[in-house]
Amino acid sequence: MSLQNSSVSNSTPISQESKGSYQVLARKWRPQAFKDVIGQEVMIQILSNALKSDRLGHAFILTGERGVGKTTTARILARAINCVGRSLKDTVEPCGLCGSCVDILEERHLDVIEMDAASHTSVDDIREIISSCRYLPSSAAYKVYIIDEVHMLSKNAFNALLKTLEEPPPHVKFIFATTEIHKVPITILSRCCRFDLKRISTEDMRVYLKSVVVQEENNVEDDAIALIARFADGSLRDAMSLLDQALNMFQRVDDGPTETSALTASHVRDMVGAFENSEIITLFESLHRGELSKTLKMTENFYQKGGDTARLMKDLLDVTYILSRLKVDPTLDLGLRTKEDQAHLQALSKTLSVPVLQRTWQILSKGWEEVRSSPIAALALQMVLMRLGYIQDLPPLCSWPSFSQGEREEDTKVDRKADTKEIRVDLSEEVPFQREPQELKEETPLENCENIISFENLEEISDFLLKHKEIRLYTLLYQEAHLIEMKDGSLTLRLNFEEDTKSHLQLARVLTTLTHRKWTVQLSKETGQATLREKKEALEKARLVEAQQDPLVQEVLKTFKEARVEKIIDEPKEE
Repeated sequence: MSLQNSSVSNSTPISQESKGSYQVLARKWRPQAFKDVIGQEVMIQILSNALKSDRLGHAFILTGERGVGKTTTARILARAINCVGRSLKDTVEPCGLCGSCVDILEERHLDVIEMDAASHTSVDDIREIISSCRYLPSSAAYKVYIIDEVHMLSKNAFNALLKTLEEPPPHVKFIFATTEIHKVPITILSRCCRFDLKRISTEDMRVYLKSVVVQEENNVEDDAIALIARFADGSLRDAMSLLDQALNMFQRVDDGPTETSALTASHVRDMVGAFENSEIITLFESLHRGELSKTLKMTENFYQKGGDTARLMKDLLDVTYILSRLKVDPTLDLGLRTKEDQAHLQALSKTLSVPVLQRTWQILSKGWEEVRSSPIAALALQMVLMRLGYIQDLPPLCSWPSFSQGEREEDTKVDRKADTKEIRVDLSEEVPFQREPQELKEETPLENCENIISFENLEEISDFLLKHKEIRLYTLLYQEAHLIEMKDGSLTLRLNFEEDTKSHLQLARVLTTLTHRKWTVQLSKETGQATLREKKEALEKARLVEAQQDPLVQEVLKTFKEARVEKIIDEPKEE
């Protein structure tokens, strides 16, 4: 479905196919000229200039999301090419009155063939097109082949079309349309002039829908129109279908519109199964306060009213994105929202940190897939929300001992700590938590710590790391590190892999955190001692040689010819 501009009054609706049958708004107000198409200014400019200068190519491919104007643009172009009722010096718009324009508009012109590639995928279908290309048009200037959903053609069908598409007869034009351009072979794309149609902005769609409502003489509130435009997600055809559906629902509920009644945003939300904007923001805030009982009751009531769980997840993701953008740009335009909702979002953005919002985004994104694929979507939704609510108790990732990151500046630590405290205080002052979150412990000054842990050698450090489940750092010391020098709170090592430039920094941070004393770890290119693994292997090899030289063992080997000493296992120590 293509798009009309705001001046819908300049474009007459298409007549109904048969007397007494209802024609949906998406077809009734389908554009009939280039000037009626909105949101695709670049494409219209190129096609208009090409028509005026007689530089129009022989093959075009239009791609974009559903409902942005691919097929409609193809039909307008077919009429503009074959129109005989106007002069190109004056305008490139089809007149709409000549025989060619009328026949093409009514889809009965012999020289404009529109084919659905979804149901005509074989080589035989393309062979018919190739055969008919040889003959001159019956009445028009050009034969135009419009192939919709062209990506559905088979590989052999594409190959059969290549030669004709590259060098067609001068009286033939090809126009392809597809929603999945990546499925079209590059050999086809290289022979076509490609146009990528954009999604329609919410504001342009709102203006257009308002014009249609006025033309249809319906009473619809501006908030309802704005909501339909937002739910359409860039597709005007979807917006027109939603408007059609909402008008029918409104008339059923109110027994027909009157002078005092109007289609409201509440009607639209009830139809699509969506929360109010304010309710979504309240739900999001309750999740981050830990008010799970309130949150689950809201979702249960929402589901009982027929709400769409997938749409609820999408709305929560939308709030998360907006709050994240507000952290970067506090002056961000929040679009078609009330002043109260805008103020609420601005306040929330000041109390939630970026790491919390990023964590929320990750959980909701994965949860959205779970909800969509779950056979019990309502329960899956509540499980995702409970997961998000309880995970707010976790301390920030930057406070974990083994957080892998470059060295952090002291002022950055102070800012993050202050920001974290501000978040918890602001939220708790307004609505108390039902359960107390784990507060971050203040770092103990290193110089005042008691029971400071010290080590005699590298083996003790590696055992200490293993005890505290720092497996990666333990493996690093055991297998890759050559000790060069060890002093009080200082290590100098050589690592087997030179490209690792951060492991020693992480080792210093973890040792500082776990031992309550300052540690520094430096890298050097000196040879140093053998690794702990090499020392252990050398020791085991020496013990094996010593065992083989034992007289008792030699007697056993002589008695049992095929016996050999493979490994020495120490007896467990008695406690």
